[in-house]
Amino acid sequence: MTPQYCYMQYDKIRQKKPHAFIAFFEGYDAPYYIPVITSVSGLEAEQVICGNKRNVIAVHESLLAKDVLRNAKTVFFIDRDFDDNSSIPHRLDFFLTKGYSVENYYCSQTSFENILKSYMHYNCAHPDYDVIVTNYVELQRLYHAACLEFNGWYCSLKKNMTSVAWSLNETMPSGYVKLDLSQFKVEKDYTMTKIHHTFKADPQPIAADVQKWSVWIMQDPVYRMRGKYEFAFLLAYLSSLSKMVNNPASPFEEHSMNFSMGQRDALSALAQYADRDDDLKDYVLRRAA
Repeated sequence: MTPQYCYMQYDKIRQKKPHAFIAFFEGYDAPYYIPVITSVSGLEAEQVICGNKRNVIAVHESLLAKDVLRNAKTVFFIDRDFDDNSSIPHRLDFFLTKGYSVENYYCSQTSFENILKSYMHYNCAHPDYDVIVTNYVELQRLYHAACLEFNGWYCSLKKNMTSVAWSLNETMPSGYVKLDLSQFKVEKDYTMTKIHHTFKADPQPIAADVQKWSVWIMQDPVYRMRGKYEFAFLLAYLSSLSKMVNNPASPFEEHSMNFSMGQRDALSALAQYADRDDDLKDYVLRRAA
C-alpha cells in the first residue's frame, strides 16, 4: 500500500460521493472512529485504510500540495505510539490517540465494565460481578509487570529513533509471558539478553533509558503500554472468563456467555464500549466546519 494508492482511493470516493466525510486510518480503526464522525458531523463517512502512520501523513501532504483539502471534509487518524510526534507537518490536521494506539481505549476498567454489562449481560448485583472486575484489574496489573521491561526497551528504541529490520506482532513475543488466567498466573519469561538476541538493533538502548521509559509507562500503563498487547490481554481474559463460567466445576455461577474472536472482529464488536477520547468530538467538529 502506497500514498499514491491512498490518494486514488480518496479521488474515487470524491467522484462517487462528493459530500462524504473521508477518514484516513492507519489500519482497522473505523469501528471506533466512524460512529463518532457520523454522529457528530451528521455526514456519511467513508474510510481509506493507508496501511501505516507514514502513509497517512504522506497522503495528507499530497492532498495539501494539490490544494484539495479546502473543498473536502477529511479527517486523519494516527496512533501516538512511542514516537516523537511534535515534528509532524500540519499537526493540527491530525487526530492523535490519547494513548499508544486505538486499542488502549478498549482496555481500561471502565471499558471492561461496559463490556461486562452490555456485551456479557452481567449487572452489578450479580454475585460474581465484583470478583470478575477485581480479577481483571489485578491480572492486568500482573500483566503490566510482566510486559514492562519489553515495553520500556521498545519505547527507548523508538525514542532513540533507531532503525531496525523487524516489526512487532499483535501479541507479546512468543514465550515471553506465560498466561494461565484460570489459575491466576502471569509470569515473565524473558531477560534483556533474550530481547537483544531476538531483536537486533544497533545500538541497543542503554539500561538507564529502559528504566526511565519504564517509569514513564507505569504512570499510566493502560494507555502507555503498547496497545495491541493491552488488547490481547483483554481478549485473553474474556476468553478465559467465558470458559470458566461455562464450567460447572469452576467457582463462578453458570452464566450464558461465549467469547471467542480474533483482534479484528473484537475491535468491531467491542468498539461501542470503549472509552471515548475527550478531544475526538472537538476534532471532528473543527474538521467539519
